[in-house]
Amino acid sequence: MIDGIRLQKATVEKELAGETIEGTSFTNSKGKTIECGFSKWYYVHKGGAFTEVRYGQKSVFMDGTKPQAFRAGTTLGDFPAFYDRLIQAIERGELDTPIEKVQRATSESLTRSKEDA
Repeated sequence: MIDGIRLQKATVEKELAGETIEGTSFTNSKGKTIECGFSKWYYVHKGGAFTEVRYGQKSVFMDGTKPQAFRAGTTLGDFPAFYDRLIQAIERGELDTPIEKVQRATSESLTRSKEDA
């Protein structure tokens, strides 16, 4: 999950620098540089800068019931600092409960898929 956030930060930094975003790279938690394509989690809409937080392809639901976009600020330039704070919060365990919920839901979905096959 943290690697995904690092990818989003690297992508937004490229966009801020005016670079073409066809793919990007980031340094993962093991110090390895990863080159990859991406799916943007962030957007700016009606004066707000918002981002989803994902575990794999699933959005983390902060209240446990519905997708929730986080407000990072008002402009594209607010995302890098927000992503840094988000990583710190995850490392401190402040998002453990919603992350565990999406992990359980993902595991249950995979188990059902195997049983149906």
